[in-house]
Amino acid sequence: MRSIWCGLIFIVCLAVLPAQTEDPLPGSMPAETPSDETAAVPPPPQALTRYFAAGGSIFLFIDDQSIHSEPTPLFSAFYFTVAFPFYRLNRIAFYANISLDMYLAHYLWSEDRARPLPASVDNRDARIFGFPFSLTFEVRSNLNKRFSIHFNTGLSMDLRGVMLAEDLNPAIEPIDEIKANKEKISDYFWNDLRWLFFEFSGGFVIQLVEDFSLDINTRMFLPVGTVPGQDDDPSLMNWRFAFGLRVVKYF
Repeated sequence: MRSIWCGLIFIVCLAVLPAQTEDPLPGSMPAETPSDETAAVPPPPQALTRYFAAGGSIFLFIDDQSIHSEPTPLFSAFYFTVAFPFYRLNRIAFYANISLDMYLAHYLWSEDRARPLPASVDNRDARIFGFPFSLTFEVRSNLNKRFSIHFNTGLSMDLRGVMLAEDLNPAIEPIDEIKANKEKISDYFWNDLRWLFFEFSGGFVIQLVEDFSLDINTRMFLPVGTVPGQDDDPSLMNWRFAFGLRVVKYF
């Protein structure tokens, strides 16, 4: 994963280099020589073009921690998106997006909290294979020929597979108790809509070369099944934030 992030940082460095002013955004109309009547007209909006994006994210899981849980629940994830345009209004384009994240995490069952908590690899009951699948609506606006911004909103479903933690030692670890905790974790994740989230995101897009861009984005996930103010479900519990980079290819 470290090599992926190093590659993305290298792309960011390339992105800040001066770009050729004659290269339009993917799908843009060719620039015309400005006249007195057209000199004040902004650059044309990006054409309705499909795109595929791939990159990496760092997830921060907000939780009511106990002394046995992971103090900093940060998880690396791969991130893929396919976007389909359906409407354009002047400088603004509208997309329907399908996204998939993939992450690995460890959890333990907390008896005092009566729910699972993110855990370290040395103190865990289960290994989680997370696949957040998102359907979002995107609004994208060009700032100029090289830069654009976007805002997204929609729903995300965290399709979590719960497996027994790896490398357990029956001689020193209570295997039967760990197996029971693993089942509790799975039941908790799949009950009361805890797998469903509202997703809100935004990003800044830099054109690298023709048909390729770099998207620097942040996302926020609000759990549908968490009711603010409940004693067992604090208002920020299960909130998630993701910070990522992805390379965008237009078609």
